[in-house]
Amino acid sequence: MIKLGLPNKGRLSDKSLEILTRAGFCIQTKERKLSAFCENFMMEVIFARASDIPRFIQEGIIDLGITGQDLVSEQGMEVEQILELGFGQAELVLAAPKDVDREKLFSNRVRIATAYPQITAKFCEAEGIQVDLIPMSGAVELAPKLGLADAIVDLTSSGETLRMNDLVPLMTLFESRACLFANKEKALQGNKTMDQIVMAFQSVLMAYEKKFLIANLPQKSLPDLTAIVPGLSGPTVMSILGREDLCAIQVVINTREMAHVINQLKRLGASGILVTHIEQLVP
Repeated sequence: MIKLGLPNKGRLSDKSLEILTRAGFCIQTKERKLSAFCENFMMEVIFARASDIPRFIQEGIIDLGITGQDLVSEQGMEVEQILELGFGQAELVLAAPKDVDREKLFSNRVRIATAYPQITAKFCEAEGIQVDLIPMSGAVELAPKLGLADAIVDLTSSGETLRMNDLVPLMTLFESRACLFANKEKALQGNKTMDQIVMAFQSVLMAYEKKFLIANLPQKSLPDLTAIVPGLSGPTVMSILGREDLCAIQVVINTREMAHVINQLKRLGASGILVTHIEQLVP
């Protein structure tokens, strides 16, 4: 049985559970529940702190896990990145009070408060910044206000928390995303059950970027169709009962191209255009 680790709370938790559900895995979740068995697959889901998941994967306690690239990098864990999951985008930035004199700040030793001392130390060494690190596990933004630090290094997705605390980003140290990671040894050995889970996740990621379009199209416009909607292997064309002048088309399109494609199809005389979501897409 495969063990999959999911964050039990925080910014990655809900999205991790969503992608698992969309991939077709049925699990019963309740608050404060530490684990749950999948009802339709040989898999146990372990709910843990996102920061614990990298170590659990490396030590083989779990086979697969969803967590942030920032946590894996900070801890220096030897795990295999399998998939970027399309959410949890954030930047690890060095930020200081908005009225700071940048040149003066970096001309002396800088006191930096952070929950990422390893990444910060490596970055400062590479940039030639003399630093005194002040490890903090939370409320890092308060450190300059309290006089504990001159600057901070913290993870931000929108920058709103920095602005609320009168801080401005000066440098980006690291860009992070939520990923599916695997134990290196088990990934190298190959496991059919693990491969099935990865394929299910991949099918959801592919579906995020696609829509399924159905429309009626004049037969005379068919020669111009493939230039507009090439699809995965070309559009599917079907006859319509009692209409020799019309045919029905089905095609998968990129979400970002949807407005343009619909406009082009209307120019070809298409009607009855229907666009629907795709839950999973396996090429």
